[in-house]
Amino acid sequence: NGMALAIAGPMGLIVAVLIISIVILAVNECIAELTQQFPVYNSIVEYVRTFVDEDLGWVIGLAYW
Repeated sequence: NGMALAIAGPMGLIVAVLIISIVILAVNECIAELTQQFPVYNSIVEYVRTFVDEDLGWVIGLAYW
């Protein structure tokens, strides 16, 4: 935060945190919708494996482990 504060200033840091917060809320909403429509065990890995790529699903599974 110190380097970001030095580069962007106090208002820029607040704006950056607000933008990141909006992105996080959107991702959480997406995960909540997927969980309701496709309830499976180990859902994050299965969603990536099904909707993106099987190899990336393995990487996500290893990262969570």
